[in-house]
Amino acid sequence: MVRRKSQNLYPTDKQFSSESGFKDALTGVYIKMGSATLYGADLSYGYIDELAGIYSGYPGYETSIVFDQSMVYDYDNKFKTKKNAIYADFYNVIANVNNIIAHTESKREVLVTPRYYETMRGEALALRAFLHFDLLRLFGPIYKEEPNAKAIAYRTTYDRVPTPILTAQAVVEAVLKDLHEAEDLLKSSDPLDFFTDPYDEGYKSKNGFLINREFRMNLFAVKAMLARVYCYKGDAESKALALKYAREVIDANQHFKLIDAQSAANYNSIRYSEQIFGLSVYELDKLLTANGMDAEANAAICIIPPAKAILTSSSKQRV
Repeated sequence: MVRRKSQNLYPTDKQFSSESGFKDALTGVYIKMGSATLYGADLSYGYIDELAGIYSGYPGYETSIVFDQSMVYDYDNKFKTKKNAIYADFYNVIANVNNIIAHTESKREVLVTPRYYETMRGEALALRAFLHFDLLRLFGPIYKEEPNAKAIAYRTTYDRVPTPILTAQAVVEAVLKDLHEAEDLLKSSDPLDFFTDPYDEGYKSKNGFLINREFRMNLFAVKAMLARVYCYKGDAESKALALKYAREVIDANQHFKLIDAQSAANYNSIRYSEQIFGLSVYELDKLLTANGMDAEANAAICIIPPAKAILTSSSKQRV
């Protein structure tokens, strides 16, 4: 994240004066996305699951009292701060993404390592699309009923200039534009190095910034997002495109292994080998405990569903 010098972090002009500064800025975006207000809790197993009625009560929000299910829909009172924090943090992350995108052009000469410019810009564009798409689904109208209703602002600049509220349809088109640009950039630059084995003979010679692509907005994550957004759009042409992109991900079985059957001896609810894109969440077990979740946790959250599920038009993303 780029904040004031008084907070012991680099000002913008110094942040993007080196490749390490670009790396730190992009890494900061992924870390912020894994916060409890966003995908580290509320947008995965927390508040959104509660809204969906998966739990009978909301455990541990601001108190040890378990709330009655109906209270989570009281957006203007008890849960107003929860709703507003999610909305504000989305746009905070988007602002940082926009800052990165702008500097990939204005400071392009800094990115001299092969693949860095295309990969960083491609990831950032796709993250901007990903975040706005979830904002639309959370705060916009029901798309197939009111595509022309006012929805959200689509922020593309790092400034304080107000952005007009777009219709849901216009937001979807902006999301698709960013995703297609990201796809074009990542086609030739993404190393597609998934589930990197640290014990592999060639591991030490690899660029550490370009490994474990399942924890980055990689090319196949972009294709999966294109499948989801076109499915969401829902017209006949879009459905055909959704199927096209879904098949491209499903057919990438050299990268993602679908688990067809499990036994009690090898059961794995995470199904890590199916993960297209996820976030590494620091001390997820402590977050779960803080939210009253008495369960073992692997510190990774999958925020794009497995390849076989990306055409499901669900109301939210699943852990």
